[in-house]
Amino acid sequence: MPRWPRCDGPLRDWRTRRERVSPTCGPPPRTRSTPGRGGAMPARRMPSGTESRDPTRVRHAILAVAAYRGFVEAIPGTSAAFVAESFALDEPALARVMAWVALASAGAVFLGRLFDVRGRRPVLVACVGAVPALALATAVSPSLAGYLAAQIPLFALVTAILAGAGVVIAETIPDARRAAALAHVGLADAVGGGLAILAMPIAAELPGTWRWLWWLAVIPVAGLGALRRAVPETPHFERRDALVGLKAIFASHRGRALHLVGALTLIQVAFGGLLFWPYYHAVEEAALSPALASAVVIVGGGVSLIGWVVGGRLAERIGRRLTAFVGTLGSVAAGAAYYLAGEESSAFALCGAYALFLGTNALALLATQTATLELFPTEVRASAATAYAALAASGAFAAQLAAAALATPLGGLSAAVAALGLLAVPGVLWFALALPETRGGSLGGGASTEAGR
Repeated sequence: MPRWPRCDGPLRDWRTRRERVSPTCGPPPRTRSTPGRGGAMPARRMPSGTESRDPTRVRHAILAVAAYRGFVEAIPGTSAAFVAESFALDEPALARVMAWVALASAGAVFLGRLFDVRGRRPVLVACVGAVPALALATAVSPSLAGYLAAQIPLFALVTAILAGAGVVIAETIPDARRAAALAHVGLADAVGGGLAILAMPIAAELPGTWRWLWWLAVIPVAGLGALRRAVPETPHFERRDALVGLKAIFASHRGRALHLVGALTLIQVAFGGLLFWPYYHAVEEAALSPALASAVVIVGGGVSLIGWVVGGRLAERIGRRLTAFVGTLGSVAAGAAYYLAGEESSAFALCGAYALFLGTNALALLATQTATLELFPTEVRASAATAYAALAASGAFAAQLAAAALATPLGGLSAAVAALGLLAVPGVLWFALALPETRGGSLGGGASTEAGR
């Protein structure tokens, strides 16, 4: 009988305080002989449930979730003029209502922490499953109070869904293709928003107008079971170090966290107004019919989708910071051109300005979102992603309140939105100069071991 070294129990790693198996403790690894070769090879390890899933199926499921989320998020802005008519709201009152709806997305920070503690898969499925119920409540809301009561938790959920979908893709796709994969998520989200805009002219001709869009948002509840089967837990979450505390992580990443919050706050306040009111501007300020306004937004949005593809390639080639800088400057210029166009402007000119605005905005959003996921370790990555989305929501809230205050002195809501867009310029300069470049980094350990600035 062979004698192995005595094993007095598992050893404990003094650095992580976790138990580990001694390499000299117990029998050697089991091997199995290969018939006909006389050699031995290590015993085959059975794949886990996560490893046995099809990555293509996971990607398709996440893209479907992103498209659904984009559809739901686009409904309030697309139907703003009809909501104002239903509840007898003037421009400042409508801006304040939409501001409170946008601020509700900040509640996604709590859900982001659940992503990091409970897992990506269960929280994502739960959030997607709760959206149809709140969409139904919005569709049947008899008053403004009922509308807000359904919209506030709904937008916290859709914000968390975008962050969770991005984290799942980032932790599933190889490092060299991460930005391109996240670009596909943004592309699907934009397509979903375009479907809401496409459906608005049809709904406008029906009794109830905007409520029909929320009825459509209830239908995807039928696919919840398929989503649960298709999306596994990510390998990064399964390998995370659960003993690492938030205080320790924040202590090592305090500098970059503060720089990121400051820069993104300015950027998101600027983009919050520019992204929210395009359909309203086309109908109310440019005096286009609802059908023609939808055509401008749909065609311009369709052309702009190439911005996500270009942004994914640029972010991998020239880096996240430079891509964000180029995209932000282009977005501010094109957004101002769109919102300052009045009744004398043609639909073709509006469509071109809107396409350029959304295309360059895609570059900026993709670069900043990808950098946010790469700057922080697995233990808080989803929290960082939802904080990014919450900053976007808070920026939209601040933008709506500022637009409501500036609409009268500047001569209209569109002029106020264009003026607020200038805040993105100092924001992107802060982002590019104060934060490290993350292109080519690995999510496996680089972000968690590298000290923050």
